[in-house]
Amino acid sequence: YGFEDGTFVIHNISISNHDVPKQLRIRLSTISGYLTIVNIPDGVTFLVSNGTVSSEIYFEASTLILNAALEELQFIPLMDANILNSDGRVSIIIEASDDVEPTPSSASAVRAEIFLVVLPVNDSPQI
Repeated sequence: YGFEDGTFVIHNISISNHDVPKQLRIRLSTISGYLTIVNIPDGVTFLVSNGTVSSEIYFEASTLILNAALEELQFIPLMDANILNSDGRVSIIIEASDDVEPTPSSASAVRAEIFLVVLPVNDSPQI
C-alpha cells in the first residue's frame, strides 16, 4: 500500500537461473507509473531506457549483477493511478529470459507480476 502522490519502494526482487551462469535479459514494465533502479551496478547493459524514471526498463546482466540491481526498485504512480482499477491496484510486470532473442517473449522466458495498491489523496481543487 502507498499513496498516489508518493514513491513505493520494492526490495529484494530475486531472479534465479539454474543453467550455466550466463547473461539474463530482464524487462520491467508498467502502464501505471514510472520505475527506477536505485543502485545500478557495473555490468548492467541497458537495452531500453537507462534504468531511471521509465515505464519500461530492459537490461541484461549476469544473475549476480542483476539481483544486485533489483535489490531496490522505486515505483512512482501516475497522477490518479488509483482510479485505473476499481480496487486501486496497479501492476509491475517482470519478464526474464536467458535466450539470445531480442525480447523476453521466447519459450525460455518467464513472467511474474507484482501488484501494488495505490491509495487516493485528497487533491486540492483547481481553478
